[in-house]
Amino acid sequence: MAGGGTMAHAAKPILVVAGRSRTGKLLSDALERGGFDVVAEAHVDDALERVLREPEPAVIVVDLGADQLAGLEFRRVQVADARLRAIPTVLYVPGGRHPAFGSADAPQDLVQLLQVVAGLCARPDED
Repeated sequence: MAGGGTMAHAAKPILVVAGRSRTGKLLSDALERGGFDVVAEAHVDDALERVLREPEPAVIVVDLGADQLAGLEFRRVQVADARLRAIPTVLYVPGGRHPAFGSADAPQDLVQLLQVVAGLCARPDED
């Protein structure tokens, strides 16, 4: 987003699963400033209920910063369910690495997060 460009809007909202951390608010605010419609859930159960009850989001962003157990629990349930597993998901880890994922990279800052989410939203649906 260097240069102040505007990201393309997703047709569906972005779901942020972030516990009660300040990072969750930062993620939601950054995505909204990037032009995305955002819904946020602080609790894993609420996030799962939202995904199952409402039209599925374009992308799910899971914050593994402050409340790692909640984020990991959400992800565990998500990958066990075929419908939920199909939703593109970004694991946001402040600093870019988490021991649970070995050396796998994750967006390290909000600019990278916006780029990753925009790329996922730009992909055609794979039905």
